[in-house]
Amino acid sequence: MRGAAEVGWRRRSRTISLVASLCAVLSGTASAADGDGSAIEGRWETARKDLVLDISRCAQGYCGRLVTPDNMCERTILTLAIKTDGPLSPAFAGDFAPPNGGRPGYKVRVDVTATAEDKPARMIIIGDVVDPNPMRRSFPYRALLVRVGDPACPARTTS
Repeated sequence: MRGAAEVGWRRRSRTISLVASLCAVLSGTASAADGDGSAIEGRWETARKDLVLDISRCAQGYCGRLVTPDNMCERTILTLAIKTDGPLSPAFAGDFAPPNGGRPGYKVRVDVTATAEDKPARMIIIGDVVDPNPMRRSFPYRALLVRVGDPACPARTTS
């Protein structure tokens, strides 16, 4: 009899933990989406550090400048505006030019998710080719970045 009660308590405990975790994730997402979109400002990098962006306000809304491995500010490769439709409003939408320059540009959607206090915020960039060439294969773009600090590169307007 005692074993069945203990199993029931463990199940309830796991369920409570799962619900609490889900609430924490959803509240973190909501807090990242609240306000004017300033949650996207900062220095962001991929796990392999093959893409490092400094994102700050600019005339178009928010601009992301490429940061080289030696910490130099390069060209603007990401321009975003706040997109207010959707469940995680505001999200961001705009244009992305991959750093290697060999591929076409992308129309992207960017979502920022704040996580627990001991973990950094995350940003996902998802996009499709702007002008697909029927004679060449193209692939959607996806990148997961983590906020690693404040931006050091000032935003420049793009033309």
